[in-house]
Amino acid sequence: MKNAAESTRIAAGLKVSDVRDSGALALAEVMALFSAFLLFIKYLETTWFGTVQLYLVGWDYFAHLMMLAFPLALTALMRRPLSDLGLGRAQLCDPEARRISRVAAAELTAIWILFSLVPHLYEGKRLALLLPPFHFGERLGLTRHDTNLIGWLDTVVFTVVFCGVGEEVLFRGYIQGRLNRALGRPFKIAGVGFGWGLIIASLIFGLGHGFAYYNPFVDRLRDFCPNIGEALVTGLEGFILGLIYERTGGIMAPAVIHGVIGLFFSAMIF
Repeated sequence: MKNAAESTRIAAGLKVSDVRDSGALALAEVMALFSAFLLFIKYLETTWFGTVQLYLVGWDYFAHLMMLAFPLALTALMRRPLSDLGLGRAQLCDPEARRISRVAAAELTAIWILFSLVPHLYEGKRLALLLPPFHFGERLGLTRHDTNLIGWLDTVVFTVVFCGVGEEVLFRGYIQGRLNRALGRPFKIAGVGFGWGLIIASLIFGLGHGFAYYNPFVDRLRDFCPNIGEALVTGLEGFILGLIYERTGGIMAPAVIHGVIGLFFSAMIF
């Protein structure tokens, strides 16, 4: 009777997302979408498109656009609201999210500037922003100074806008949000409720970065060598961003903080 009632509700024109599904179904959907996205991106890396993109702009813009496109396409297909991705108008305009974004961005920027001015203990080097290769500027006939300027802007736009927004929509908005609705949020940290969605999304986020340099279309399995350190660091970062997502209910605050952290870690790690 319950299945018949649910079928009637769907037939009556209600959204598919109005019908509560199982955790197993939600997890299967998440893994299917993430696997499809990952294989699509890894395949493109082996084609002329991936080579030309990195040659011209230095960064993988297309992959991060797809982090937006895949969840948005599935959300539209399933007739789910944008609020399911943390992109609802109320979520993006939430005063608490704005306050957290401003405070965290200011603090992280201050730390970044401080580190960039202080010489490192290692050979007296200072912190510097990771720039794309110079070949894209040389290709356009730019001077070294102009290439540096464009490269700096290129890195800031890519890290803050594309990484910050793209990765947060996929990992926090879609994966974490989707699993939250199916599995609930039975746990709490400092008064912030969360569930297995946060844990699984953080795990996938960390492993995705740790395995980022392996391409199954060109690399042999025996050459598979994950970066455990990067997986642990980004997994912890994902957990913190996930808690911020749970507190604010949208991706604005996590995306802003993610972008600023990305600038800091691009300089620290690479």
